[in-house]
Amino acid sequence: MKSLLEALYAGEITPWQSALPKTDEHKALLKKIENEEHYFSEKMSSDDYKRVQSLEDLLTLADHLETADIYARGFALGTLLMQEVMALRERLMQ
Repeated sequence: MKSLLEALYAGEITPWQSALPKTDEHKALLKKIENEEHYFSEKMSSDDYKRVQSLEDLLTLADHLETADIYARGFALGTLLMQEVMALRERLMQ
């Protein structure tokens, strides 16, 4: 069995990606989104719809940047916590 570090190095674990469960609820939500996008693509001018798509891309990028920052902060905090635990362990084991 590979260690966590080996799996990370080999690309078998990609922490920045999450696999959403393909539940019926998730599928229904995706269908609603698809229906709304189709509605607006039919009602809006081509230029306006392209601007909405561009806005959606910007929102996705902003969300990605925020999520990456949250991940990095959580990882750093977890590492610092483990350092404190290991230091305490050393004191307790003496």
